[in-house]
Amino acid sequence: MVTETDKEKINQFISYLLNSPNMKNENILVGESMIYNFIAQNREQLKTTFRGPGYFPHLSPDESLQALVAELYLRVSGQALEPVMAFINEANFDFLSAMPDSVRYPADFHKNSLRNYTTTVFKNREVRANFSSIYNMFQYKIIERYLAEIFLRRDFLYNELVRVQKTYLEVDEYITYMKTMLLIKNAVYIKVPLNENESVNKYNLTDSIKMPGKIIQYTTMLKKELKPLLPNINDRTMSLAIKSNLNESMTEIDESASRLLYILSARFHNYKYVAKVDRGAESPDKSWFAVARKNSKLFGFDKNMIDELYRIAGDNNW
Repeated sequence: MVTETDKEKINQFISYLLNSPNMKNENILVGESMIYNFIAQNREQLKTTFRGPGYFPHLSPDESLQALVAELYLRVSGQALEPVMAFINEANFDFLSAMPDSVRYPADFHKNSLRNYTTTVFKNREVRANFSSIYNMFQYKIIERYLAEIFLRRDFLYNELVRVQKTYLEVDEYITYMKTMLLIKNAVYIKVPLNENESVNKYNLTDSIKMPGKIIQYTTMLKKELKPLLPNINDRTMSLAIKSNLNESMTEIDESASRLLYILSARFHNYKYVAKVDRGAESPDKSWFAVARKNSKLFGFDKNMIDELYRIAGDNNW
């Protein structure tokens, strides 16, 4: 049986690993992946170490490793989901009930539904392994920053998000809308069958992209899988969230939010926060968008969106 003393020792060991030179500058999600790799590469050595008197001689080697993985998950979920849960607790989701093909739900239902969904899918290890960009965007309020500028300028991006996509929301509502899509985005790493008559073989979006003609089947089945968890999210919103994982050529003209989230997710995947840009240095976002402008076709980015994001980043020294 794992005692509280055992858990304390395990957490000290996790802290030691997270503070190692190659991990200490990474966010907790990257750290988790690196620790999993460390465990895989040193499994037998760890079993021997954990049997020693300074660790867990009363536990079997497998029990020790299971306890390590369990405590690591608690550490990761507690830290990575903190800004997400703060958003859910504070946001006003009333506009979701007013969207086309939506059912009206009480405000608490929206919050409870999103909380339950987020904690459920976050247990999927592949979802967590690809959560860094989402964590960074919540932690550093990236959607708030860029949407505020887009709505202020009312230029190309505003026209695409509002008029072309026909999503007529105020800026605060649109920020909440985009962040809600971010919560749904990583569900594409969940494996589902491609039809209702086949339950043995399951695939995620990465698998289905490699299978000609299967993406539509996958997204259809994924939405069916998610609907019991998110009955308050209409089909259109769910589709936009799922397609934010696809490059520009795989989206429709009226799916602008998907293309914007695709770009921002790429930008903030390996993001390192810079409190102040050195005098004379090009700002981090502007520098990244400058490279993306030259390679937009290669990366599957919407070139016009990249151009405006480059100007916004430059004007604000981001």
